[in-house]
Amino acid sequence: MSFYIYTTPDGSHFRHDDDPDTVTVLDDSMQPLSATFPKLDEDCDSAASVTSNRFAMGCWSGTDLTLFDLKSGESLTTFPFQKIGPLRFDVTGERLYFKTGSQVMLLEVNSSKATQIKGIRELDEVVPLRDSNDVLVSSQTKGELLKLSLSSGQVTAIPLPIDGTLFDLKRSPNGEHLILIDRKKGVHRVNISDWSIVWSVSLKKTLGTDHMGVGQFSGDGTLFGASIAATDRNYTIVLDTATGKQVAEFDAVCEGLPFRGTMIRDAATQMDSYFADTLDLANGQIGRVDLRTNK
Repeated sequence: MSFYIYTTPDGSHFRHDDDPDTVTVLDDSMQPLSATFPKLDEDCDSAASVTSNRFAMGCWSGTDLTLFDLKSGESLTTFPFQKIGPLRFDVTGERLYFKTGSQVMLLEVNSSKATQIKGIRELDEVVPLRDSNDVLVSSQTKGELLKLSLSSGQVTAIPLPIDGTLFDLKRSPNGEHLILIDRKKGVHRVNISDWSIVWSVSLKKTLGTDHMGVGQFSGDGTLFGASIAATDRNYTIVLDTATGKQVAEFDAVCEGLPFRGTMIRDAATQMDSYFADTLDLANGQIGRVDLRTNK
């Protein structure tokens, strides 16, 4: 039997086992926080809410979206949705939002009321806003973010002076600003308080034909590493978050989550272990962390 642990941006830990295929929610010490749930299909997404004691599992085909009791594992109800993409609870645990086929839906689990969220097409990159039930998502329109209220389903456009559509959104560890990456290889720091742009840099000339991927803040928020894919190697470009200046380049890639100090760590552990790879954006040192001790 093999397993790995995946940590979501909100800090939830999901242990995935095979033979049999199951999912278990873990606490920060890697102890079970939930029942163990058999996967309903080969291709499933899961979400958990400790606040409401709920667990949801949505699949691509064959099985409807299913809601469970987080602790007991009891199946509570099903909803007639398949082709489920990213699946998440709001902060109250009373609503689910997810992609089903080409639509994005907001579902009130108590009443089963489902509302299509028009204007939003993807939920791959979602940034929750602090002290609210709102999230930010990317838009198909150039120079625009979308703010979705998970309480009402209202979508508000936030215009930005950026000549490109945005595909990567990351919130700083202190929650005060974002770094956005656009499809023209531009990187931008934006203040959340007033949506003003602190700096913008273009990496188009620097990267040439190399493909720019997603990025992540270091744990202390001082550095931002963007993953780059070339024909012969993968590497990371590091920017100073105060100025946008490139300060380093390393022949290593680590994608996932901010870690302590100037480090980032992979969101998923190595197979059959509690160890996740780390990359220090200050010096390029590669390491690993044991999620059971955080050391």
